[in-house]
Amino acid sequence: MISSQRWRNLRTITCEAKHKCFPTTKRTITVSGPAGPAPTVEIKRSLSDLLKGNSLVLECVITQLSSNDYYVTFQHNEKDISEKYFEIAKTPGSHSITKRFSIPEKLWKQGEEFSCVVKGLSSSFRSKLIGSIFVEPSVELLLVPSEESKPQRVLCSGRGFNPEIKWLPDSPQVQIKNKSVTNEHVIVTSEIHIPQDQWKSGKVFICEVSDQSLNKIIRRNISVCSVTPASSHIVAVYIEGPPLQEIQNEDKVTVSCLLVGTHLDDFAITWKVDGQAQPPFSSGTLVRHSNGTEALQSFLKVSTEDWQAFKQIFCEAKHKCASQSYEDHISKSRDLHEPTVKIVQPSPSERSTSDDLTLTCLVSGFFPSAIIVHWEENDQKDSSYTGVSQIKVAKQEWDADQTYQCIATHFGTSFSSFVEITGKIYFKSHINPFFSSCPAMKDILLKKEGTIICKVYINNPSVQSLHWENEKGEELEALEKTANGKLWTISHVVTYDEWSKGLVRYCVVGHTNLYEPLKERYERKAGAPTQRPSVFMLPPVEHTKTNTVTLTCFVKDFFPQEVYVSWLVDDEAAASTYKVSTTNPVKDNGSYSVYGQITVDIDEWKNDNLVYNCAVYHESPSPSSFSSSSLCCSPLEPILSR
Repeated sequence: MISSQRWRNLRTITCEAKHKCFPTTKRTITVSGPAGPAPTVEIKRSLSDLLKGNSLVLECVITQLSSNDYYVTFQHNEKDISEKYFEIAKTPGSHSITKRFSIPEKLWKQGEEFSCVVKGLSSSFRSKLIGSIFVEPSVELLLVPSEESKPQRVLCSGRGFNPEIKWLPDSPQVQIKNKSVTNEHVIVTSEIHIPQDQWKSGKVFICEVSDQSLNKIIRRNISVCSVTPASSHIVAVYIEGPPLQEIQNEDKVTVSCLLVGTHLDDFAITWKVDGQAQPPFSSGTLVRHSNGTEALQSFLKVSTEDWQAFKQIFCEAKHKCASQSYEDHISKSRDLHEPTVKIVQPSPSERSTSDDLTLTCLVSGFFPSAIIVHWEENDQKDSSYTGVSQIKVAKQEWDADQTYQCIATHFGTSFSSFVEITGKIYFKSHINPFFSSCPAMKDILLKKEGTIICKVYINNPSVQSLHWENEKGEELEALEKTANGKLWTISHVVTYDEWSKGLVRYCVVGHTNLYEPLKERYERKAGAPTQRPSVFMLPPVEHTKTNTVTLTCFVKDFFPQEVYVSWLVDDEAAASTYKVSTTNPVKDNGSYSVYGQITVDIDEWKNDNLVYNCAVYHESPSPSSFSSSSLCCSPLEPILSR
């Protein structure tokens, strides 16, 4: 018997055997040598045992073991719960071993801690404690990016003590499962491939993660609607009445409805006539724009009798994932304004220099806008024109005493003007004043004053006067007046207060051939209640061919139509190197809407330090602004940041 203290001090030990009939035999072994590196001790759950159905088997993995006088034991709350394992392989040099231990079910409780200890005569080594084994299952559901033409991939991941995973209802055929183990937890994953027709139908897919050992079940669901952003539910709807030719000549007329938005395939279009649902007559081809928006037309055939009876026709668009719908409606207008028809004769210079002379038919003051214009020569119908109509007349006919008549047909009623052409008629100078510029919205809304410009083309330059007057006939100060050959220009400054309250100005031209000055009226009407715009940010659109990104502000529901959309980059006005544009206002059910866009380089867009602001200025009580961070809306300062 050798004491422990003496054993620790031994280096070698020899065993000798003597027998009177045989030679003496002895053998010496080395008891201990130089101290080697400390072993590494790791405790974890056993995946191989888990796959065999053994829920909780712990593995103790020991590496860099260089001595033979150690044993292994498992501990619970720092007390031994297993036998001592002495079967350490006697290999020269360092080696590794693995021991397993099955945890009794009575210890399957929250907060219990387990470890693995390697003990020797002089030292011991302990693994880290693991104590969060018995946790309730958790689940995470992710949409995996997929090509439009291929099945939609959805990944479900569960974590816990011993979780199992399945899909409800019965999963599609393609399913990929995987199970792995961390030191403490089991992770299960399942990926399903959903055919696009099922995915786009809005079907809900449920991932269930359960743990029978703990009697716990957790479910998460996903569908195309749950991952579709609310901004995609918005669409602009514009309805347009039938052409006049159909109203006059056909039993049925065509009403068209235009949708503008994103992912229009996900919208359903419903037509109604006086509240009664109608099947659509036909649909146009989906048009995709470079800014990421789409346009789609739908058409409805309505009896001419219903149209003439002023029946209300509704076009409604609703996203399959939304509760709110968007609509526009139309009916035959009861408020008809009769047109004024006037023929403008050719100027003396045109008559003297050209073999073909132009008669211009001016049709004005009518409402609604649809109108048919045609010419008659000596009571014989000539051609069809719209708006401002012109006809070419041979000089020989002009000299042959012909009669020309311009006829405008507006909702079934004809209005006409005629002129009898003779070679003896004397013509006045052709004087054509027009407004080339109204106040710029940037000037009037930001600088609080703007400029209106009147330009006058005069063939005979015998101009006596050119000035501005107010509605009382008082002459106003001009900002600038210039003359360049036949073109005369005069400008006038108006303030924001004058403009917002409504004003009337006249551009007045005096000429030797006129009995009285010619006045052209400029009017900015006011008085109707203003309506503050709502501003939305559409998803950024990346253009891979040009390496650019387009940001779009959608400004809607404002009145009156004058609006200014500006862009800032890091609180500074966007430089001229940026491509910035704003569409013309579109009237929609008594209010207006516009789109404002800025195009930035894709490398700049990926710079997380840059902030893009979209601000909308309007004469409503306070400026309207749009706010977004990572493309999420907020009613604060106008910021769009990446």
